Order: sequence, then structure tokens, then C-alpha cells
Amino acid sequence: MFDGRLAGQLMVERCKSPELVRDPDVFVLRIQDVILRVRQASLKLSRISFADVFAPVMAAVRAHHVRLAPEFVNVVLAMFVLEGVGRSLDPDTDVLRAALPLLRRWVAEDAGRGGVRAPGWRSALKVWAYVELREYVARIRDWGNDDYAFFGPFAPFVTADSSVS
Repeated sequence: MFDGRLAGQLMVERCKSPELVRDPDVFVLRIQDVILRVRQASLKLSRISFADVFAPVMAAVRAHHVRLAPEFVNVVLAMFVLEGVGRSLDPDTDVLRAALPLLRRWVAEDAGRGGVRAPGWRSALKVWAYVELREYVARIRDWGNDDYAFFGPFAPFVTADSSVS
């Protein structure tokens, strides 16, 4: 997860004309730098803008003559639309936290069908494990700050303020 070097290499390998790419190693390093900056920030919509992420990517693409596949461009455009919708609904939404129930369901269904042998499944499992661990660490960090948000309707039964008679 967040392997900027691999992302840059795949962008070069899968572009329309890999032989025309100027300084592919420098391009890979530029993409790696962008990914590292995203990794350091949270994926909360209030903290990160997809425009801030894709502007340096597009600058690198232009400078190094990487001709993007149309599928990649469509994904970028879809992310801009989703970001706009998400910001208008709730700017404090954390994209990974919102995706966690979907990731859990997908992993359970795919593992049940024997999808664990698929080529990309191992990478997807790493993403899921990262998101789960991130959520777990956030819950530990927030322990006691808002017991209702952490425990839900069981909060009165588990807080230090409640007394057992």
C-alpha cells in the first residue's frame, strides 16, 4: 500500500508509448514523492484535495511525456466528481474509514469464493489490513474522548463514570 515507486513504474509500463517516456527513473521518483506526501496526510476530505495530489502527477506526466491510458484518466475524473460530492456532504469524511465496511464485505465474499488465488488479491488484502489497523489505532488513540462514539449504545455500561449496583 502506498508504494509510489511501483505506481510510477506501472504508469510508465502501461502508458500508450513507454518508449517515448523521458527519464523514466526521475518520473518514478516524482510519483513516489507524491505518494509519500499523501501517505503522511490523512485521507480526510478536509485535509487533502485530489487536485493537490493530481496536479504534481499531471505535471510529471507532461514533463516526462507519459501518455496516460484512457482508463486512468477516467478514474481521475471520477475521483474529482466524488471529492466534490463528498465535500458538499461532509468535508470531515475519511475516505478509508468510509470504505472499511465495503472492504470487509468484499474480502469475506472473495475469500469465500476462493478468490485468494487471484493475482491482485494479495495487494488488496494488504490494503484491507492497513485500513483495519489504521481504524484500530485511531480507536485506541481516541479511547475515553467520546465513549458514545466508541462504544455506541453500550457506552453507559463501560465508562468509568457508571457504577455497577
